[in-house]
Amino acid sequence: MLSTGKLGLSSEEIKAELEEINYTICRRNPSVCHAGIGFAYLATPAETHRRNVLRAMQMAVSCLVYNDTAGWKMYSRRFTEPMIPANNPAFECSDEQKAAHPLSDDELNAIYAAQKLRISQGTVVRNLAEDDDGSFRYAGVRW
Repeated sequence: MLSTGKLGLSSEEIKAELEEINYTICRRNPSVCHAGIGFAYLATPAETHRRNVLRAMQMAVSCLVYNDTAGWKMYSRRFTEPMIPANNPAFECSDEQKAAHPLSDDELNAIYAAQKLRISQGTVVRNLAEDDDGSFRYAGVRW
């Protein structure tokens, strides 16, 4: 079983780790990443798994900020699903990468609990940020 890795990260820590993993993956074939082509097939199984864990942490933060327990129960299911096939067979992931993608219920429960604990140490703030055109303001966490 692959390691879930550190949980209970702030939004900034999650973003930084995702960027670092993506940078590492893209260094394996920079021309693919610069062309905007999906690069999941270049990831190791551990990177594939960790990227999905980090995305689940982002979802947990969003649901917790908006006090949306039902949303977490609904949206977290997507992290247990198989990897979506590539549009181009040349970029299809290996069986090992595909097997690394889904998260278990235990992992999702641990992710949610860790993010809930971390948020409790910060402050949820309404209207913390706005979208690009200024038409919607988002809640967030002051970590």
